[in-house]
Amino acid sequence: LTQLVFGAPETTVEHPIDKDILNESSSEPEIVYDDNVMDIDFDALIENESNSTIKDMHKYFSTLTPTKQNEYTGMFKGKNLIYLTLEGFSPEFITPELTPTLYKMSNEGFVFENYYNSLWGGSTASGEYSNVTGNFYNAANCLRKSGSTKQPFVLGNQMKKIGYKTYAYHNNTYTYYTRNLSHPNFGYSYKGIGNGLTGLKSCWPRSDYEMAVESINVDNWISETPFHVYYMTVSGHCNYTWNGNQMSVRHRDIVRDMDYSENIKAYIACNYEVELMLAELVRQLDEKGILDDTVFVMTADHYPYALEDDELAELYGLPESRIRDNFDLYRNGLIIWSSSMKAPVKVSKPCSSIDILPTVSNLFGLEYDSRLITGKDILSDSEGLVILNCLPSGSWNWITDKGSYKAWKHEFTLNPEFEGQYTEEQLDEYVDYINKVVSAKQVYSLKILDKNYYKYLKLD
Repeated sequence: LTQLVFGAPETTVEHPIDKDILNESSSEPEIVYDDNVMDIDFDALIENESNSTIKDMHKYFSTLTPTKQNEYTGMFKGKNLIYLTLEGFSPEFITPELTPTLYKMSNEGFVFENYYNSLWGGSTASGEYSNVTGNFYNAANCLRKSGSTKQPFVLGNQMKKIGYKTYAYHNNTYTYYTRNLSHPNFGYSYKGIGNGLTGLKSCWPRSDYEMAVESINVDNWISETPFHVYYMTVSGHCNYTWNGNQMSVRHRDIVRDMDYSENIKAYIACNYEVELMLAELVRQLDEKGILDDTVFVMTADHYPYALEDDELAELYGLPESRIRDNFDLYRNGLIIWSSSMKAPVKVSKPCSSIDILPTVSNLFGLEYDSRLITGKDILSDSEGLVILNCLPSGSWNWITDKGSYKAWKHEFTLNPEFEGQYTEEQLDEYVDYINKVVSAKQVYSLKILDKNYYKYLKLD
């Protein structure tokens, strides 16, 4: 509980040297891509730094192998961006009949087949933080801390720097989790309930659809291209009952005949607001003639953990026993879609919420340093790595292309397609190496925020 509130105590960790373990050596690629790096003189930073912690961080980040640009670099350069963090969202209820907009976006853009949302320890705040910053943190005060630290790589600041109009909205109290501090520091003109987002019906929770409509009414951002708009939704917030969620009541008729228990129906009903919100945004963008020039990116902050175990089992089709330790519970949806895409792009690499920022930065051709963000560009040639906290029991588990590791059992499961290809000694070396990588990311991702690390890089 102490760590949830105040964060983990400062620790040191061995710096793992980047290795290519269990991967076949390949011939030189036909196209040689540049690295996604910035001009940072780490040698000079290390030599001139008197703070031992910051010096250690310089050394760590300087040893990391950057990800390379790729065939998708700059694919969306110059387009508008609408980015959403969806409260308590799960793609399990998406169907072409009930949610045609969500279904279209989920299947006609980038299709991430092995995407996960971890629980970091700070509920919505830490989930949103990982989505926005590409780093993770283990306490809900991460957004408050973000309000007073350097944040050069978040999309609001990156896009504002190149001339985009940048707005953020939240249909709950604007000061909740101190977003009134974090989101302006992320580069947004930020409005919520109480500081300018007006016109929404007063109830719990408020409507995501109404937020979309009123955000355009208030700021008319749709007429200021290029724009980047960020939404943190709330309609999908618990409780998932007919008495505990007014959005569930609003859409009760559409789920009345579904073959689910009442609380699952209530959960689906309140999340129908996301469909209505997206459909309205698409409609208005299309009317303006700029739908093809706009990209949608969205994912959840976390799975709907307020549901009971038997309800989660019903929704996900998973065994109820120890369901919160089941990695498949943490599978979620990451949507990256533009109507300008001619065909879907399927991606099987394991990936998670911390990978969104570098992936989107690369797609938009933004300048960033891939060594300095904990997540990695999903579309690069780097191996996928998902760090997965299954609270309350299992922390710092992981998933890679090769298999999955349950930290609480010290148990690695090799994916079936690799059976018989490696010796036990090779697998032990691989597991030991990935554990060191995960431990290092655990330490240094927290230190990026705790030590305000980016300010020492003098990037401006």
